[in-house]
Amino acid sequence: MTQSLAIPGLQLSWFELDEEHCRALMSAENTRENFWIVLRGCRLTEAGERVLFDGIRHDRGPTSLLACRFNMEPLAEALHGNTHIKYFISRFDNGFTDEDFLFLVWGLVGNLGIEYLDLSYLPIKDEGWDVMCQSLANHPAIRHLDLVCTASHDGSSTYMPMSAARKTHRTQSLVEMLKVNKCIGHIGIGSELRDNSIWHTKSNPGWR
Repeated sequence: MTQSLAIPGLQLSWFELDEEHCRALMSAENTRENFWIVLRGCRLTEAGERVLFDGIRHDRGPTSLLACRFNMEPLAEALHGNTHIKYFISRFDNGFTDEDFLFLVWGLVGNLGIEYLDLSYLPIKDEGWDVMCQSLANHPAIRHLDLVCTASHDGSSTYMPMSAARKTHRTQSLVEMLKVNKCIGHIGIGSELRDNSIWHTKSNPGWR
């Protein structure tokens, strides 16, 4: 267990969480405002997963969540009915699929409370990127969106740089999203993933 001077929280790393553990995480005392839970590399038993996701679905548990190693479809269903989580970070191990990402986006679209969304380090392909931009264009709450290191690599080398055409396409998709969504004031995305000739025409200093 770790404590923060600003936000009380709980950090668990590489545990297997059963039903009893997850029931404790979703307890009433952990439902207070500004409580964060980091589940880094944790695995859930089937019963634990059911309890955790049921709690999220019914607005119990943390207002901030770092999630990894979860089954994406039930997590997305839980997020879709949640308004309590304000801060969501998604971190997944190898094996995260295109279908997983589409489930996640669907869940986020139905969660109207998230203000800070961090999808950094997810391998997002171009089709998923477009779905994300179209889906988040009308989200009423997101203020801060992080998309650092979200390139996907279809070739054999994971270090293959993104082509200029892909950078332009992705940047244009983001710009079109921001024309609709006036709530987002900050997007974190590395210069290696964006077309600066398009991006720097924008005046909002939060876009970087």
